[in-house]
Parts: sequence; structure tokens; C-alpha cells
Amino acid sequence: PPGNSYTSFLLRPDCAHADAPQIALLGGLAVARAIGEVAPDLPPAQCKWPNDVLIEGNKVCGILVEAASTGTRLDAVIVGIGVNLANHPKVDGVRISDLEALGATVDRDFWLSALAPHLKMLVDLWLSRGFAAVRQIWLDHAAGLNARVIHSEDCRPPLHGTLAGIDDAGALLISDTTGQTHRCVSGSLVLEDVA
Repeated sequence: PPGNSYTSFLLRPDCAHADAPQIALLGGLAVARAIGEVAPDLPPAQCKWPNDVLIEGNKVCGILVEAASTGTRLDAVIVGIGVNLANHPKVDGVRISDLEALGATVDRDFWLSALAPHLKMLVDLWLSRGFAAVRQIWLDHAAGLNARVIHSEDCRPPLHGTLAGIDDAGALLISDTTGQTHRCVSGSLVLEDVA
């Protein structure tokens, strides 16, 4: 729909191919921080692992990361960030909104001028000090921390438990009902307790 922001950033990070998925977490964090800057009167934006941004449980942003490599060498990463500034789709069973509907009118050019520096700062920090340096910042913006969640992954039964956070590599940590912590590196997450 018109009025929204659909932006792709081309990155050429000097990192291992296995670390490329962490960039989706950086993108979500950059969006959450930029929303706080351009729309400070809105409730805080939160990062939902691995690639969504929520405001009061409503999805306002989705992120897709595509990597190109030659052998084991990472050549480039494209970070696609779609932010619902003025419109949002209606999808059955999914809470989706946009910044305007939530009470903030944000111009696309103004939005991009806020988002880009946040993304650059986080990518630079990540490249110089690793994901561990970004982990606590992400956790400070995490949606559903300590809440009941369901993690789904292909060919595995759903995992029910409590969202315990993420580790220093960006993997999801879920504590099951027996107290065992599971490390999840891919899949989808449903937040059961988010209002």
C-alpha cells in the first residue's frame, strides 16, 4: 500500500556466512530504536525473534535477509525492511497495524533518515565486537521475554515453554515445562501472552 516504507540495504560484511542471520536481529533493533526516535509518543516498539517488530503486540515491521556467497565466503547480504507507516494489510489471525493507526504520522523520507544511522551503528558495533555486544540492547527491546511461547520448526513437534532470551550468537532460548533450556536457530515463534 502507498505511504509505507519498503527498503533494501546492501551490506558487504566481513563475517562468517553462519553469522549472517544475526543481521535480521540487528535490523529489527534498528527499526525499534528508530520508531522510538521518530514517534516518541507511541508505546515502545519491541523486537520479536527473529525478524518482526511489534507495538503493543501488533506487527508493524517485517524483515527478510538474503545472503549471497561464493563457497564459504559471504559476498553480500540484502536486508529488506518493510515498515507499515501509513497502511497495513489485514491477515486473519495476525495482529497487524501501522504507525499512523497507532497515532503517529511519519513521512517516508524522514523515516529513512532515522533508520539508516541506527542500522549502520548496530552493524558497525556487531562487526567490531560481535553479536555479544548487541545482545543486551536487543534484550532490552525484546517482545515476550519471560512469557509463554510456542516455537515451530519444520519436521519437529512444536516446543511450548517460556521465552528465556537469546544467546551470544542470536539463537532463541526457550525453557520448557521441565526447566530444560532449548536453543533454537531457526523457525517461527508465537507469543501466547502478548496482549
